[in-house]
Amino acid sequence: RTVKAIRAINTDVKIIIGGIFNSSIYGLTLLDKPADDNIVFTYHCYSPLLFTHQKAGWVDRLPSDFSISYPGSIEEYREKSRQFFRDDFDSEFDFEGQLDGSFFEHIFQPAIQVSEKYNVPLYCGEYGVIDQADPESTLRWFEHINSAFEKYGIARAVWTYKSKDFGITDPHYVSVADRLVKLL
Repeated sequence: RTVKAIRAINTDVKIIIGGIFNSSIYGLTLLDKPADDNIVFTYHCYSPLLFTHQKAGWVDRLPSDFSISYPGSIEEYREKSRQFFRDDFDSEFDFEGQLDGSFFEHIFQPAIQVSEKYNVPLYCGEYGVIDQADPESTLRWFEHINSAFEKYGIARAVWTYKSKDFGITDPHYVSVADRLVKLL
């Protein structure tokens, strides 16, 4: 109904649609075929959450003093994730490779399959790392996720949350700013 209402006013505008679970990749797998050819599917990516949200006061089960570098071993990430989140994020680590671009290629696969099935473009409308993470680790994370975006032609937008904890222009990232901007 919403698409029809928008199309009654504007037939050419792109409509961005995300799935449930905070626009998760899994949520995309539950979406129906788009109503027309001007639909874009969106998702958010903050994987691995242990890294992107370390020291985040609003993540209840993650200790406020927890810190981890990126990349680490998949085994270390899997173990720490289970320690803090039980099995809530097991699917994030259902992967036997390294934490690098191939990790993101792996977790993006369900979105890529939906995109190919319905011939709909993908847009990662939110991704980023909290400004509590080590800047060099953050730079590596951006290198790896962006290599997967580039490989699959996925459009994206870094989430800054109004510079609250995710601002890439904040003083925390001065040491990597020039290199970081080139990845965006």
